[in-house]
Amino acid sequence: MGSKFTTSYALASQSLTQADPEKTARLAGGLYDPDAKAITIDLCARPVSYLLDKQVLIWADTGEEFTETPADIPILHYLQNAKGAQPTGELLPYRELWGANAQSGPFISRHESHLAAKYGSDPEAVLAAAARIKAEVTLQSGDARIKANVFPNVPMVVALYAPDDELPAEAKFLYDSVIREYLPTEDAICVAETLGRRLTS
Repeated sequence: MGSKFTTSYALASQSLTQADPEKTARLAGGLYDPDAKAITIDLCARPVSYLLDKQVLIWADTGEEFTETPADIPILHYLQNAKGAQPTGELLPYRELWGANAQSGPFISRHESHLAAKYGSDPEAVLAAAARIKAEVTLQSGDARIKANVFPNVPMVVALYAPDDELPAEAKFLYDSVIREYLPTEDAICVAETLGRRLTS
């Protein structure tokens, strides 16, 4: 069963229906189309539209229904909580986000491990994947830092560390602290998974 049948999706949809869509789009860094009654924002550099009348998400570039769970509810929460807050530049690991659940740590670690396995030994190999999502890449001493906008006002950084004589390859998700203004902490796992998929697919 898709997320659109859950209580969280229904509550967020109801809130968006009652809000001023043009204002919501502007504060979220997106666009509002009054004819289509659609709010469009980028998810990892690909446009996603929320259709207010139908209360569904679609890929704006193809018109196909958005079925990429678990990213759908974070999209609605991002729109619902949009107040125009901008990135702070303060980067935090998941465990330092307010209300982070220690039991969720293994889920984050799993996605970090996938990135480390794919790119840790050759961080430069991430360049092509990063370009697809319009991410900024900094290479230094065999390591790499990828900065990508998961949502228009919510950047994340993936730090890749090459192996050495003592430590294996490692990857770490870092969140700009502005994420607290847009998403509940449990959504942080979902957006990390989404970014990880974009970089490894």
